[in-house]
Amino acid sequence: MLWLVKKSELPVYGYFICLCVIMALGKYEVVVLIDATNPADKIEEIKKSVENLISEFGGKVLDRDDIGYLETLYEIGSSNNPYFYSLYTELE
Repeated sequence: MLWLVKKSELPVYGYFICLCVIMALGKYEVVVLIDATNPADKIEEIKKSVENLISEFGGKVLDRDDIGYLETLYEIGSSNNPYFYSLYTELE
């Protein structure tokens, strides 16, 4: 499942992609790719918004992994080195 959420749908700047991978029954890994042109404080705001979104749907964050900037073969937003952020979640 791949979601593309635009900035108009969340109170943040820039675009990001959220990829959910089913790990086990009710447990998911959510990988967030954030446009690298966002300043550090906006990246933190996006990360908090994603966690709040998970909570709004009755989920809880079990673990977080700040992977950082990685180069991709294609552009995300306006660059090819987005910020990767991974969340391990549990949804009911």
